[in-house]
Amino acid sequence: MPAVRTFAPAPPEGWIDRVRLLTETGVSDRKFAEWAPKLGLRTCLVSRGRAGVEAYYPPGSIRMIKRLLEISATSPRDMNRWLWQLWLEGFDVDICGWAKKHISSGLKGLVRRKSSGPRLIRNRVRGHSHRAAFATYSHLVAAGRAGPDREVSIHNVDPPIFDLLLKIGGLPSNTKLPAGELKKGEHKVSFKYLCKVLDTATEDEIEQARRDWRMLARWSDAAKAIDWNSISPELDLKFKALTGAPSDPPSWRARKAQRQRPWPAPPLVQNLVALWPELAARATVLPFLIDLRRSPTLGQMITTWAATIDLVFERCPRRLAATTTGSDA
Repeated sequence: MPAVRTFAPAPPEGWIDRVRLLTETGVSDRKFAEWAPKLGLRTCLVSRGRAGVEAYYPPGSIRMIKRLLEISATSPRDMNRWLWQLWLEGFDVDICGWAKKHISSGLKGLVRRKSSGPRLIRNRVRGHSHRAAFATYSHLVAAGRAGPDREVSIHNVDPPIFDLLLKIGGLPSNTKLPAGELKKGEHKVSFKYLCKVLDTATEDEIEQARRDWRMLARWSDAAKAIDWNSISPELDLKFKALTGAPSDPPSWRARKAQRQRPWPAPPLVQNLVALWPELAARATVLPFLIDLRRSPTLGQMITTWAATIDLVFERCPRRLAATTTGSDA
């Protein structure tokens, strides 16, 4: 059933009519008609009687369409990436509508088989049975059937899914199960719940999410430029001391000190670099972060840790001849 159109007696002050928008941007009417719904471009319809209907758009629409033309000329043909980049840059893109559309469809339009995210999971979860168990658990979580009082849970499923999650995340094996507010959090990553979060997100929450994702983009860029050889050995020692993991024997440390090949980034940083290009991950993590920040306690913790990590990334030494391509839009 087509949506009922509503008309205004006059456009809001400063809004731009369609003819002016097309003229000043140089975009074709056909291309604009294709882009406008995907951008979630707000529209004001004004009836002119027998003269027909005129459409008006927000004042920033011209600048946004011009920027979209620039991005589309230099990036691979992927409207989803273009929309995300526009949103990061501060344009009025309906990012919640974009995420909800893809989550509601099971992320089918965003999942890439040959990509770094799934490859990272395969490398860290060995064995067909464990991979199958993780896949089954993931599907049940998305369907809202996971949790302490539901079909499966990280607290009781066999083989221990929590152990697999720790391997995927690169976290210590002695990490404790979630407690407190996070203990019953599995249902909060179901697709139905995530869509509900997106439906109720306020302008302030969306703006905070934009700041969070800009920070993640900075981290992704920094991770590719940092000289991990100069800090990874010390990081490795501190990480093991903090988690209670046994330190390497002296002979191992001596060999590592003489190694010539590049040191890998810490596992959590590897996760960020591998998952950053994955639009399916962005679509699901967007509402998840919004929901986490709705808790005053968790929101404060996220802000504190994020500010600390941001400062660490800023102060890490860079490679002298760093050649990075910038964050993937």
